[in-house]
Amino acid sequence: LMGIYAKVALAARERIINGMNPELAWNEVIREFTTSIHSINKGCPKSAFLGLCEDGYIKGVNSGHYTNSTKNKRYAIKAVELLRRNPYILYSNYTLWINVLKELDLETKSYSQQMDVVLALWKSGCIR
Repeated sequence: LMGIYAKVALAARERIINGMNPELAWNEVIREFTTSIHSINKGCPKSAFLGLCEDGYIKGVNSGHYTNSTKNKRYAIKAVELLRRNPYILYSNYTLWINVLKELDLETKSYSQQMDVVLALWKSGCIR
């Protein structure tokens, strides 16, 4: 079952392809999926998505400057590298997160749905 941020990432990508700015697309779409202020304001999945947009990882989305987040962008890009290197491993959101932290040699951090975004885009064939 796809989580809210996975659905938002896929729907936001469609809006961007149709000409909308990535941050505006995310901000609009999230409000269509939830009224929870906590979910709407949650920065980690949004920053992971915008980081992938920024560096041209998402098909149909031009690279540009979309986020000031360096950490979440880095996590998302490292996750894509892991998926490309091991395309036959069926990662869960959490196991992908643990492997990203390991690859980046980081202490355990609590998971904030960044991998929901990455895996939804990956599994939908939206990562270039």
